[in-house]
Amino acid sequence: MLKKHFRYQLWLKRRNEKNLVRRTREKYYKKSKLTKQHIYNKNLKSTLFYNTARHSFTFQAPSVFSFLYNKDETINFFEKIINFISDKRNYRKNLFIDTAGIIRFTTDALMYLLAVISNLNEKFADKYYFSGNDPLDNSVRLKFRESGFCNFVKHRNKIDIRRNTEKIQIVTGDDCDTEVARQLTDFIRLKGTLDHSTTRFLYAMIIELMSNTHKHAYNRDDMILPRWYCYAEYDGNDIISFTFMDTGVGIPASVRKKFFEKIDFLGLKSESSYIVSALNGEFRTETGKPFRGKGLPKIKDICMQQKIKRLRIISNNADVCIEKGGVKQLKNKSLLRGTLYTWD
Repeated sequence: MLKKHFRYQLWLKRRNEKNLVRRTREKYYKKSKLTKQHIYNKNLKSTLFYNTARHSFTFQAPSVFSFLYNKDETINFFEKIINFISDKRNYRKNLFIDTAGIIRFTTDALMYLLAVISNLNEKFADKYYFSGNDPLDNSVRLKFRESGFCNFVKHRNKIDIRRNTEKIQIVTGDDCDTEVARQLTDFIRLKGTLDHSTTRFLYAMIIELMSNTHKHAYNRDDMILPRWYCYAEYDGNDIISFTFMDTGVGIPASVRKKFFEKIDFLGLKSESSYIVSALNGEFRTETGKPFRGKGLPKIKDICMQQKIKRLRIISNNADVCIEKGGVKQLKNKSLLRGTLYTWD
């Protein structure tokens, strides 16, 4: 009889309402504090940190943010982002790129960051929200902005360096751009004593690299769309450094494999050897067309003639350095999705 009393029924109703509020609150806090418990990339054994204040997952860039000087850590940083994005369970999530701890960087890493955050396949482009911060180090932060990175993202404090004649800011495209190639050759003549005929080789070289981005774009289902990024900087000592990033399939993936290379289960054949083979002029183009595959041998000849110095190519699991003394294959454990060219 007591259970049917209206006061008991009222107390029971209020208790159930309180328990519902308590369970909802606990469920919310448990979900918001989900950080180290979940491993999104089992191969890298890495955990992602969820920032409850920003309501975003934080990806911390390495202190040396560079494919040239800290290759493995930098590639692993991007692999965490790419693996997170490729998981459909993470759709509509916020990603925060934390660059505050960077004390040294090279522009190649910034180019790839731009490719990831602004050049995703349309399947992924509208499903994620990116934000970030600036490096805390004043000199690094200034170089960060002078590179032209802020021209591609929303930034509160954009810096206009059009009067800075020591750098050509990051430029990008998805096919040949003769205007950019001409701008780069003019930059060399402006800073040095070379004439038009002497710098003609650079124009042809840049056009070849641009065209490779489009020609080697076989798989349109790739997460990052094929595109090129280019940057040039004068150091004040008669040296101009060039960086060219190609986000296509990469040279090893576009090389035609021989039968025993295709069945190399033990991994005895390094991907660097495919680049060396292509540089030496062996008919390796995957397209099978006889007029293709001649660009890399020409670029190697340019380097061997000392028209450019310290040409380095990083692509997929390959890392090759070309100097006057010959071609060196460097060790590379990490996979870079695309191709990076640097030279002086």
